[in-house]
Order: sequence, then structure tokens, then C-alpha cells
Amino acid sequence: MKREAIYYYYKNRAELLLAIIEPQSTVLIEGLRNIISSPLPADEKLHHAIKNHLERFDRHCLEMTVTLRDGIMGSSDPVQTSMTRAWKTYEKLWTTLIKDGQDSGRFSLIGDPKMIAFGILGMCNWLARWYKPDHEISIDQLIETYFKLVGQGLIHRIP
Repeated sequence: MKREAIYYYYKNRAELLLAIIEPQSTVLIEGLRNIISSPLPADEKLHHAIKNHLERFDRHCLEMTVTLRDGIMGSSDPVQTSMTRAWKTYEKLWTTLIKDGQDSGRFSLIGDPKMIAFGILGMCNWLARWYKPDHEISIDQLIETYFKLVGQGLIHRIP
């Protein structure tokens, strides 16, 4: 397909980016809302939240990469406005997840919930830079590894 054919359907790059980015943002947010409102304990919610986020890279790798690379950095006003709104909502949901876990005593009080949420999201979002769905590391392996890293830490504690 030629570039001209794409612009028959979309007026400009911003409109095309929004068509790619907004559906993924909506799915991420709704998935996280459902997880947070579930009756699961905080640690299971965290596992599901990481899974909700990382599975997008397996099934929608290209869309997530575009979302994280183009949707945040240096985009035009309509794209930036949409992404800012979506990421602020997503950030608040992650912060709520961490705070609720801390308030319930299931998570350690090791820092500010927003800072912890940003740390987890930063780790998860870095996949846009290196993850390829067809390589030897499966998304399920990544989900389990990242959950264990966040939930259990890296340092082995000797009893």
C-alpha cells in the first residue's frame, strides 16, 4: 500500500497515530480498572496488572511500540493530548493499586506509591525497545520474571 492510500483514510500523521494508539490505551485502562475492582488480594492484582500490560506486547507488539515511542515523545498536539489523558489515568490506576496493597499490608511500605508505580511501568515499558514476540523469551516468561522481581526482589535472603 502506498502512503497516498493511507492518507485517503486519514487526514494526517496525527490522525493515523491516534487510530493506532487510542484502542490500545483504552484496553490497558479498562483491563486495569477491572483488576483493581476485583475482590482479589493485592499481590494477585499486581500479577494480573503486570500480565495485562505485558500481554499487549505479545499480541499487539507494533501498536504498543508505536504507542510508547511515538505516542509520548514529540507527537503533535492531538496525539499528545490524547496520550497525556490516557497515561495520567493509567498512572493513577497503578498508583491506586500500589497504595491499596500498602494499605492492606500486602505490600511493603518501601516508598511512595506513585514512584513505585512509575518504576514498574518503566521496567514494563522498556520492552518497546527490545522485545520481539518471535524470539526465545515468551511473554509468559517475562510476566513471571517481572512479577517475581517486583514481588520478591532480586536479593536472595538467607534465613
